[in-house]
Amino acid sequence: MVNSIYLAGPIEFATDFGWGWRTRLTPALLKAGWKVLDPLNDHKEAELGFKEGKDFHSKLNQLRADGNVSEIHRLMTVVRDIDLHTHIDSCSHLLLYLPHRAVTCGSWEEIGYAWSKGKTTYLVAERDLEDLPLWAFACAQPEHIFVGLDNLIKHLKKG
Repeated sequence: MVNSIYLAGPIEFATDFGWGWRTRLTPALLKAGWKVLDPLNDHKEAELGFKEGKDFHSKLNQLRADGNVSEIHRLMTVVRDIDLHTHIDSCSHLLLYLPHRAVTCGSWEEIGYAWSKGKTTYLVAERDLEDLPLWAFACAQPEHIFVGLDNLIKHLKKG
């Protein structure tokens, strides 16, 4: 069986909507034989009507400014359901990457959900362990907590 990994981490409040670290990590994972499940490249367009990313968040921010909570609810329910019940239910592992001083919301539900389903979870802090909230340490085994993507990549290449 091929190992599969879901890439969780900040999107909405990330300066690059989370593209940078995912773009850097994905080739290394693929080369090591992993199937990568990336919420930014999962083809939700059919359900949403447009691709998740900058345009998606611009649309959501306009809907928020307009007070259109019903449409935000509809769209984000689609995103949440696909991320949790399509991707995380089907993956063997979840990786949560946290940039320095990251603000995130869905990532916490994703790692908690994956942990509750018995998935192997990895936590990766960008700069140091202080980037990880203390609560997060309960959602990964100590040997699956890393500082820096390079340390995670080394670990995954060994296994």
